[in-house]
Amino acid sequence: MKFSKLLVLTILLSCFFGQAQAQNDYEHYTKIWKNGLRYNDLAVSKMAMYHMMTLKPEDKSLLDSLAYLYFEFQNYPSCILVCRDILSNNPSHMPALEMSAVAFEQVGVVDKALETYESIYLKTNDPLTLYKMAFIQFDLKRFKESNTSIDIILKDEKAAELKIVFPTADQQSTIDVPIQAALYNLKGLIHQEEKKMDQAKAFFEESIKLSPEFYLPKENLKSIQQK
Repeated sequence: MKFSKLLVLTILLSCFFGQAQAQNDYEHYTKIWKNGLRYNDLAVSKMAMYHMMTLKPEDKSLLDSLAYLYFEFQNYPSCILVCRDILSNNPSHMPALEMSAVAFEQVGVVDKALETYESIYLKTNDPLTLYKMAFIQFDLKRFKESNTSIDIILKDEKAAELKIVFPTADQQSTIDVPIQAALYNLKGLIHQEEKKMDQAKAFFEESIKLSPEFYLPKENLKSIQQK
């Protein structure tokens, strides 16, 4: 009986010290992770994060942090893979959806980017998300869908005060453009692609009227007039 009690006590002590050591290791790697971020060293922070995930696999927030880490350092393929695991457990995880959409767009997988933006829009009804969808639909030559998305935004009273950031003509700074001006410019591009030059010209002119400093419709209008 004494041997059994001693054995149990030994096992309990081993578990206790094992847990204490694991906690110490976790805190150690947490410090390394923070230092890696502080000094902008992705490799150090990434390896520390993987050690933390091994020590506490039940902590799903670590996956979120890893996804943010990859996204911040523009490692978009890895970000997509981590977000996929997050979304497999929680399909409504908005940060993972948003990072996935941008990451897919950045690596050129525009059909998946559009699909992800559609999921976001269905959950949020956000006009800026629909604006992104309209541009991707245009890039995919789905002009009817793009035009429909544009019209929905133009009719949305909540979108009336929104602005989009665009670079200036010299690419040295940015300007805030009313979303309506950006949308009319996009409508002009759609009609230009469809060889409806008169309508395209009218939309470019409307865009310039709304935002005289917006150089893109000016360039687009010039390209029509030179033909």
